[in-house]
Order: sequence, then C-alpha cells, then structure tokens
Amino acid sequence: MPDTSKRMNRKSRRNFLKYTGVGMTAAIAGCTGGEEDDPESDDDAANGDDTSDDSSADDGDDAPDEENEFVFLASNAMDSPLDPALHNGSTEMMAFFNFYDTLIWFDENNEPIEQLATDWEVEDGGQTWVFDIREGVQTHDGNEVTAHDFVYSLERYVEIGLGLSGHFQGVYKNSEARDDYTLAIELENPSGEFINWCVLVHAVDSTVVRENEEDGEFGERGDWGQAYLAENVAGTGPYKLREWRREEELIYEKHDDYWGGWESNQFDVVRQRVILEDSTQQLTMQQSDADMSSDLLAPDIYTALDEEDHIDFISEPVIRLNYHNINTTRPPTDDRQFRKAMIHSIDYDINRENIYGFMEPIAGCLPDQLPGSNDDLDPYAKDEEVALEAFEQSEYTADDVNNMDFACHVFAGSAVGMDSALLIQTAFDDLFGIDLSIRETELSELVALMSDPDTNPHITAGLANTADFPNHDQFLHFMWHPDNTMDNTGHPAGGSYWTDEELTPLLEDARLESDRERRLEMYAQAEEIVYNNYPMFFVGSNPVNYALNANVDGFSYRGAQGTERRVYEMYRTGGGRA
Repeated sequence: MPDTSKRMNRKSRRNFLKYTGVGMTAAIAGCTGGEEDDPESDDDAANGDDTSDDSSADDGDDAPDEENEFVFLASNAMDSPLDPALHNGSTEMMAFFNFYDTLIWFDENNEPIEQLATDWEVEDGGQTWVFDIREGVQTHDGNEVTAHDFVYSLERYVEIGLGLSGHFQGVYKNSEARDDYTLAIELENPSGEFINWCVLVHAVDSTVVRENEEDGEFGERGDWGQAYLAENVAGTGPYKLREWRREEELIYEKHDDYWGGWESNQFDVVRQRVILEDSTQQLTMQQSDADMSSDLLAPDIYTALDEEDHIDFISEPVIRLNYHNINTTRPPTDDRQFRKAMIHSIDYDINRENIYGFMEPIAGCLPDQLPGSNDDLDPYAKDEEVALEAFEQSEYTADDVNNMDFACHVFAGSAVGMDSALLIQTAFDDLFGIDLSIRETELSELVALMSDPDTNPHITAGLANTADFPNHDQFLHFMWHPDNTMDNTGHPAGGSYWTDEELTPLLEDARLESDRERRLEMYAQAEEIVYNNYPMFFVGSNPVNYALNANVDGFSYRGAQGTERRVYEMYRTGGGRA
C-alpha cells in the first residue's frame, strides 16, 4: 500500500490526511451566497496582487528556456472539440477549467465562492438568482467580460443540449443582463441548490463567438459557433490555447492580463500530454519529465511511484460511481432477468480489491457521500443460486446468446477495464456456458458506438460517473431520464438507455420539490427502482489518485470532477522539478 505519511509535512497537504486506498477509473464519464472567500487571498494559490512575471509566453512551439512548465499526463486522448458546451469527460474538464472561468467556484469544503460572480442573491423565493459580475475582466481577445457574455453562454449551452447541459433541463428558464454587470437567471421553479450548478457555467467571449457563427440548425444563431470552438478557444480563464496536436498534446500558456494576477512561481505553460500506457507514465514521472500523472493508472503503478522520494502520492475520496455499462436496448441484455443473472454472476470483491484497488462497495447508484442514498439496499454481490434462477427465467438460452455477437468492449489502454472484462467473461462461461468476446476499442470510437443504441456494446467495462459538483441529479436524472440517454447528450452516463415509466415522473418531481427531506425520500425511492431493474453493474466508488512531483504545491482537491486540475492554483517550489 502506498505510504501517505511523507506528504504530511507539507502545509498544502493538510487535506490529504486520510488514505482511502488505491484505485483507477476509466473516467469517460464524466463539476452556494454564503461566506464568500476571496480566491485572490488563498494562501495555497499563491495569488496576490498583480505582480505578473516579466517572462510571458511566446507564440509557437519553441518555448523559451525560462518558462515555468507544468506537465500533466493524460490517459485518454483528447480528440473531442474544445467547446465547453460539449464537454463530457475528465480530460476535457481539465482544459475547460483552465481556459474558461465560471460563474462561481468551490472552496476546499465544497462551499461556493466567487469567481466571475462576486456576489449573488435570490429573488422570488429562490426562483430567480441575481449575480454581480466582476468588473474589468479581460478575455483572451481583450474584450471585457459582461453579463451579456453569460446570457449568451447559458442560452448557447442549453440550446445545443449536449455535454452536461442535462443538469439544466427542466430547471433553467431564461437569463437576462439587467446591465453590464448584473446577471439574472430565472428558473422554472425555486431551487436552493442551483448555486452549485453554476460551476458548470463557463463564460465564453460572446463577441468572438458571434463573429464566427456559421450556418446551422439554430435559427439566427446558426451553429452557435460550434465549428469555430471545435478548434479554437474564446476564453476568459487564466490560460489560453497555444497549440493542440490531437491525441498527442494540448499546450496552453498563461493569459498575461488575467484578472487574478500572476506570481513568478506560477506556471507559464501547461502541457497536457497524452500517454496511454501506464508503464510509460510511470517512467516519465520517475525521470522527472512530468509533474502530475493521470488519475487512471493501475494500483501497482501508484504503489511504485510512491516509493520515489521526489513523488507524492495523493488519494482522496470522491463522489463517484464505478460501473460496467449494460446496453438495455439490444438482445440479450434488453431482458431484465438476463441482466439480473449477469449482475449476480461476478465476484465484486475481486473486482474491487484485486482489480481496482481498495475500492469501497456501493449499494445502488447513489454514492454514500450524498445524503438520501437508500439504506435498505445491499451492494450487488455474487450469488450463483440467484443468478441461475434468473437465467432460467430469462427470454434467452445459452445457445441463443452464443449465436449472437455478444461482446464486452474496453477502451484501449484501460488495464482495469480489461481485467474487469476478463472477470465477467470467466463468470459467464463458468456459470451459464456463454461465450463473451472482449474487444479493445479506441476511446473516440467507443464513444461513437455508445452514442447509438443500435451499436452500443452489450457491456462496456471499467466506466465511471464522477460528480461535476455535489448533487444527486448526476446519478439519477442525468443517467436515467429519457432526455439524457447518450444519443441525446453524448455523455456516457446515459449509456445504458434504460428508462422507466414510473421513474421518469419521480425524477422530474424530485427536481422541483422544495422540501429537502421529501426530496431525499424521493431520491431513495428512485434509487430503489433503478437498483431492482439491473441497468448496470454497480461496482463501487474508488478515490481519485494522483502522483505529483514533490516540487509542486497549491494542489487542492474539492471532490468535483476536473476542478482539482486548475493549474492556476498550483505553483513551483524549489529550484525546478524534483
């Protein structure tokens, strides 16, 4: 087991006192006013007054030697568009939180604090939220950020209707700029939790995007600038795009006029480098050629890296559901009894402890960190008697299935996914006499397959849904509502395509319920309906893990997807990379 004690002497590691085990997730998942902490006064962020470093980033690939670089290793090739309205995975989330500032941010306790909104209040009993927009903020193209940029960004996000916009369906009504620095967002119904969702509202430079709108399906807005933002950044955040080599490396450089200012030990350049092989990431970190590993490595890789004096191992609990996806629309996995048989055939203890690492069990689809998870449910477990009985009651025999192209897909390079697929394959053969083929598929191809229920694999092993911000909708409405199936959103959380006539109105009513206790009861009822229909293998919930160079400080994990990789908050200590 990796040793966590060596990082405890570093004052910025005060959040990392609890080791919860090593794990890995194939995160193609998948981010209130109260006390308003000032991001500029955060000790760990090393951000103070505007004392910008004189060595600004040059254009082009040949960076000057004096640039302070942060190198992050990604396990997934980032070949998706750079458009924040389309984001659906952790690799993309890292880029978006560095290219674009959001309406609000979270502190280390997941409490909302200011970012581009400096203050907020509610009107009409919580149905309208009014935000004061920070004045004097310059975009990457030199325009000032105003409330009008947020109106444009929100309308664009909701109308395109992809990525994580499902969080706003049935909730968001409209928005208006009361003046240049006052944004009003009207909801369909009052909501005390809406402030948390605002971390997903990335502000794009509407002047730039409007100028680059092309003909499209959205009336006078054309394509809402999708073609432009597929390759470019119209950003408001601390870093701007320098170069993008698809499936290889995304390079960004600091935005010199960023409103938060710069200290000399902050990073001038960030290289988001794609290395698919775990062993190559391990060697790269050991040779001090990178600052931060992927969070998707196999447990033994983290154990080896933790032995290095110049590397810190970080493991933190996260609001996450690890699962193996089931396509519930195609034979034989369209049959509930067949799914029940599958789900009770595998050994979850082996899957959690020997394959993922020290993963915690999960009962149903709601992670335990969220209140309202149903205490009456037990984690799925291997039970051969239950599995065989369900198989006998299913519509399909072993011969039927063996005459189908029955397959489990794993995205290329996922050791956890492959080992999980082998576990499932062995169980099906031993218990049912069913042949399950295993196919390793490139991530972009797998996402395309899953986006069509007719081509979506019967099983996709090693996936995860990680909270984009602390909320129940991520694991209920966003996974099981008909509007959020993957062919509608492009998000793998809706990849089972399972919906239910009883569940759908319950999910809709829970969103609108103002009484918190009643709303939690509805969540528990919804979780039980999902649990009893076996739409996925609910495996567990593993922590987020990183290997971090010892000379990087300011890292802060908040428990929401992608937010921990906001490089602006990190800085170099010592004379360079350790």
